[in-house]
Amino acid sequence: MKIPILLLFLLYTILGNSQELQKLYVAYDIFFNTDYPVQKKCILQCSNEVAHFITYLNPKNNSSNETEEGPVVTQGKDNEVIIQLKEIDKVNFTDLKAAKIISTESKSDINYRIEEAFPTMHWTISEEETRLINQYRCNKALLTFRGRKYTAWFTTDIPMAFGPWKFHGLPGLILEIYDEDNRYHWSATRIQYPYTSDKPISLLKPERKGYQNITLTDYVILADKLQNQANDKILAQLPRGYTGRQLTIARHGLELQYEWEDAAKGFSEK
Repeated sequence: MKIPILLLFLLYTILGNSQELQKLYVAYDIFFNTDYPVQKKCILQCSNEVAHFITYLNPKNNSSNETEEGPVVTQGKDNEVIIQLKEIDKVNFTDLKAAKIISTESKSDINYRIEEAFPTMHWTISEEETRLINQYRCNKALLTFRGRKYTAWFTTDIPMAFGPWKFHGLPGLILEIYDEDNRYHWSATRIQYPYTSDKPISLLKPERKGYQNITLTDYVILADKLQNQANDKILAQLPRGYTGRQLTIARHGLELQYEWEDAAKGFSEK
């Protein structure tokens, strides 16, 4: 049966608009298997075009009002998620249309609002390897991003191209992802899809007061400078004539090597 072009256009417009209205709420746990192991709660709320990912402070430091899904998270009218800002540790705001990511970080008691151009993530998807996570059939995908190698499990049953932190670009929601050393491990614990709240996705506005605007490139330069200064203080306290190994910059966070840097510099977490 032939369908008139005008009818097809109207059909695609309606479907497109309805898809844009689809929203998603996911609660994650993240395990930091670092020098000081800790588990934190995270929340992802997104539509097809924008995503807010929020990491909370260590629940042990929060009030007794915390919930299983995250600290001091309550649900108001129309399923609105209410979060006390004092509990928030870090935020990542991804905007597909504007092709940028805005993140929050703190250095030397100064809060920064970091803006970066949308990073490309080159995923390798395995059609054969599958798992069931929270009753969703998931496929495996591999990624090398900024110095770490990740394994992700995503489901096309939820066609949202987001996941925890800055991860994006797969044809479905990421329910679990971890690096090859299992130093960082995110796992979805609760999923609401579709998320029926009429409220816009703005759990925390990126232009929050008290934050200094900075580009990612400038922030990396600043962080390395502060690390060098810390190294200099350590060297200054060593005995005169010390001839041991020279201290060098050692990045310990999620991002070890940036795409604009020369890999020969050999930044590592050692």
